[in-house]
Amino acid sequence: MYERFVAKKLDIKRIINSKVEQDDKNRFIMLGDEKASRVRLMGTVVQKFVSQDNTYSFIVIDDGTETIRIRAFEEQTKDIAKIKEGDIIETIGRIRDYNDETYIIPDFVKKVENPNYLITRKLELLKINKNLPEIQKNPVFEAPKIEIALASEEKKDVKKEMPSLFLEKKEGIDEEKLSEEIVSESIETEPASEKTSIILRIKEAMKELDLGYGVNPHQVAEHIKESENQVYDVMTKLMKEGDIFEPKPGKFKILD
Repeated sequence: MYERFVAKKLDIKRIINSKVEQDDKNRFIMLGDEKASRVRLMGTVVQKFVSQDNTYSFIVIDDGTETIRIRAFEEQTKDIAKIKEGDIIETIGRIRDYNDETYIIPDFVKKVENPNYLITRKLELLKINKNLPEIQKNPVFEAPKIEIALASEEKKDVKKEMPSLFLEKKEGIDEEKLSEEIVSESIETEPASEKTSIILRIKEAMKELDLGYGVNPHQVAEHIKESENQVYDVMTKLMKEGDIFEPKPGKFKILD
């Protein structure tokens, strides 16, 4: 059964600067020893987008500490359609992240008619923050110097395949720069044709397996006999690009 967390009132800065973690049920950030998967936010709309077919929309809100994107699909786009830039809104939603962007999938979005509520919320957050750990900036990924995890999740012995230039410390060589170049090259090791192939296979599997309620990455991975992590990464990318959506936590559907 899906575990429904109590929605926490937080400022956007804390969410943006917290590491999004995941267990077998939810994605969440840590507030000390406590998990926060659902959050309650209030802020001013600074940007809005609704697709022509009304199946995808988002707004960006600013609460004075940071900005965050609220993304909606299917029926929830109706809530976004009623909102205008400059409106103050309140939302309760689930934390998600992809490609260094933390965003919110809303349970609901509503306009706040009285701007005084925003002032009241800021005062509430001042009290709440006093009882929470100091905000730590989300750690930046540091590339490994020797071994690199490839997209296929297989590890190669880099020492065997790299020229001695990368393995020996030589005068005039910027080791940090070389490490960045090695990581960049490793990301591109999968040919474009193979990437296209797995995307098509995932889409076909989703169409075949979906009985109307969506499918999860585990089902798709088993069907096409690929790594579940790789399938999840591709499906998350497809969702970000608007090809698929997540109507329920962990369930994905193709946009027709």
